[in-house]
Amino acid sequence: MLRKRRADIAELEVEVEGHQAADPPWQYERVVLHYRLQGTSLHWPVLERVVRLACVRYCSVLATLGGVAEIEATLELLGADGASSGRLPVRLDVGLAEPLEETEPAADED
Repeated sequence: MLRKRRADIAELEVEVEGHQAADPPWQYERVVLHYRLQGTSLHWPVLERVVRLACVRYCSVLATLGGVAEIEATLELLGADGASSGRLPVRLDVGLAEPLEETEPAADED
């Protein structure tokens, strides 16, 4: 998805934190995914949308866990010098039906 947007990713790291219930069967109650990206031509709105789509539309594991656990995502951008934007939250509950690519509306067929 990012290659189509001409983003040059030098590094991509995903860290997952799972929070389980205290009692058996220790099901997951909360899952937090932290995406850390470094590269050039990285734009926050595009990255946020790609992370949202990856979590909500394309990941079968999160689709399965989403029925029983709260899913959260954060995104961190690293500059060429290693400077961090910090962990910024990604909203997973908005714009899910919107396509990634801008497309023209389909013409009505009669």
